[in-house]
Amino acid sequence: MPRADRVQRALLNALDATAQDAFTILDQPPAQPDQALLSSWPTPDDPTWRPDLRAAVTANARANVHRKLSRTARDGNIPLAVADGHLLYATHTPDLTEITEAPNCEFRIGLSPGQIRPVAVRPMDWYQAQCTDNTNAARTLKNSCASW
Repeated sequence: MPRADRVQRALLNALDATAQDAFTILDQPPAQPDQALLSSWPTPDDPTWRPDLRAAVTANARANVHRKLSRTARDGNIPLAVADGHLLYATHTPDLTEITEAPNCEFRIGLSPGQIRPVAVRPMDWYQAQCTDNTNAARTLKNSCASW
């Protein structure tokens, strides 16, 4: 590299020094003796488990729920409470089709991922009691109903 520009040589030397420093730091033992005794995070027995894929699936599902919520709100159906994928809507009847058959609603009733299923019906007095206790009613329903 004798013919290289001085700026290019300086940049290459800086990159080489940075890489050498990084490898030196990675090769050092722990600074605190207690760190060596710590165990790594437990992973499931499933060999295909990857936290980055799980996070991507969760983010995709969350984005889909937000999109469906905004489109359903165009018909005036706004959830009373939301918690971890559980939505609480007010309806005139105990039938969920009152919301799902609205023109702009993208929620579909079913058991597949991305579809909704009716879990519990509670009277409006129950919801108002949850609000006076400063409790998220959707979280209460999530914790009280059996999962499918």
